[in-house]
Amino acid sequence: EKEMTDPAEIFNSVRRQLIAALNPAGSKEETRDGMDAALIAINKKNKTVYFSAANSPVILIREGTITSFSADKFPVGIYPGYEKKPFTKKEIRLQKGDCIYLLTDGFGDQFGGPGGKKFKLKKLKEILLDIHRLPMKTQAGKLDEIHAAWKGSLEQVDDILLAGIRF
Repeated sequence: EKEMTDPAEIFNSVRRQLIAALNPAGSKEETRDGMDAALIAINKKNKTVYFSAANSPVILIREGTITSFSADKFPVGIYPGYEKKPFTKKEIRLQKGDCIYLLTDGFGDQFGGPGGKKFKLKKLKEILLDIHRLPMKTQAGKLDEIHAAWKGSLEQVDDILLAGIRF
């Protein structure tokens, strides 16, 4: 609709719209809300992924090595002192076989296992490294099994999204 393809530009636009919607001119109370997210744009011609991330890392696995690209430390939305700070656009030059993962914090924040503790992002990264060579559909099935086994009879605590792309 707005013909934007730059992930940072899209996040900046969404943030402006979200702030305007939650705090219309003349409102007496300020609503503070937002979302953690990562957004990518892939240019297949020049083999580059451009991304912007708000409190949500982008993970790359290349040739058996995992790299976690840090996110801007503020959400898409209202965060005092950061409403005017622009999102950062980053890029990764892709190689054949690279796997890129985008995720919410839901998997890592899930309670379960021995002692009912959090799963943690570090453990999830180790699993991704172990399974990244498998077909993506197989990875999804394994991650579902791991999550269900960890959670056990406990309730799911948060939304979970984990998207993987192999170049």
